[in-house]
Amino acid sequence: MAHRPGKLLSTWWRKWLPMLVDTTLPVRLLLVFVPVGVPGLTDPRRRVLAAALPLFVVLYAFNPFFLEHYAVVIAPAVLLLVVLGARSVEAAFPERPSIAALTTLLIATCALTNFYEINMLLTPDRYPPRISDETFRSKLLRVVNVELAEVLEKPAVVLFRYRKGDPMWEEPVYNTDTAWPDDAPIIRAHDLGERNKEIIDYYAQRQPERHFYLFDRTAGSITPLGTARALREARGKP
Repeated sequence: MAHRPGKLLSTWWRKWLPMLVDTTLPVRLLLVFVPVGVPGLTDPRRRVLAAALPLFVVLYAFNPFFLEHYAVVIAPAVLLLVVLGARSVEAAFPERPSIAALTTLLIATCALTNFYEINMLLTPDRYPPRISDETFRSKLLRVVNVELAEVLEKPAVVLFRYRKGDPMWEEPVYNTDTAWPDDAPIIRAHDLGERNKEIIDYYAQRQPERHFYLFDRTAGSITPLGTARALREARGKP
């Protein structure tokens, strides 16, 4: 629906334009320099470089998909406008040389604090960090990758229950942490109802103390089920 011609402007304004800005600039604050930098395009070389920005937007308007990394190619054009905008501000106050120092300090600070290492030093207890490279932001995958790891008794198996209406494009079941899934502290699997006994019996024979959990994707809740040994014994099997 978002790719229909009638939705083009709203999709660009609400989704793709913010993605473009976040990809080409360290922080959105620097966006204020972009329009101010347009009068600084006095050199043909500058105009050629800056022309990549409007051409990119016009040409990609016909593309039904837009991902963040597509905008990397116009980062030089956007950064050029930022620098020219800063110079325009400095030229507006020629009697105040401190303006040049302030604009330079602002741009440098915004750029440096956007480094992941520095950002984590400034906000060590914050998750998710302000800097994110997730093209498709998924709360479910963030829960699976980070939050579950902090509350589960390990080793563990998490059975994910899918209900009609849950997003099909968010797939939480994958096991790529280790070369052999049985070596992973957390194993992800689908909730298969009656067939869950197959995976329970498998680990009851090999890793009987592995804890089982049921994750309800719709409710976002997790329920401890017990160890593989306990679940097998509950069915009357030794």
